[in-house]
Amino acid sequence: MARRSFGKPNDEPKSRVITPRPRGRRPSAIGAARGAKAARTQLTHEQKVAHLKAAARIAAVHSIGNFVVRNEESYRYAVEKMGVQKMAVGKDFDELMAKYKAGERERNVSVAKGFGVKDPEAILDAHARNVEKWQKLSKDIGRDPDKLTEALWREVYSKLDPEKL
Repeated sequence: MARRSFGKPNDEPKSRVITPRPRGRRPSAIGAARGAKAARTQLTHEQKVAHLKAAARIAAVHSIGNFVVRNEESYRYAVEKMGVQKMAVGKDFDELMAKYKAGERERNVSVAKGFGVKDPEAILDAHARNVEKWQKLSKDIGRDPDKLTEALWREVYSKLDPEKL
């Protein structure tokens, strides 16, 4: 993938930002599906649905490509080229993680309330249910972007009202 460098032409290289995308930004699937409001208002209902279906596809391809395949490639590169070693963790690490997990919900509720979230417990409960649901779904999806597209459409995007986006 070509990389782009942004900054003033005479900037020292250390002060320039190098990203794989312009301005280091990637559009979200919903953002890509919504497009400019003026253009969106001229679309038929069927065209808006087609955009939502495309958004499901974009999300699926990026999720598997960027968050599964690329992570595996990065890890493999780190091991092969940089000498990174994977080490087994012991019982002490398991205990540390269990202790952290035990207080995680309380910390998250406290932080959310500090930001003015009215019912963070309900949000955390919904999140936990969704994580469990998608862990089960992902067993059948694997690394198949077509299966993930279908699941995203069925479970998320088909439930959106294209007229309200």
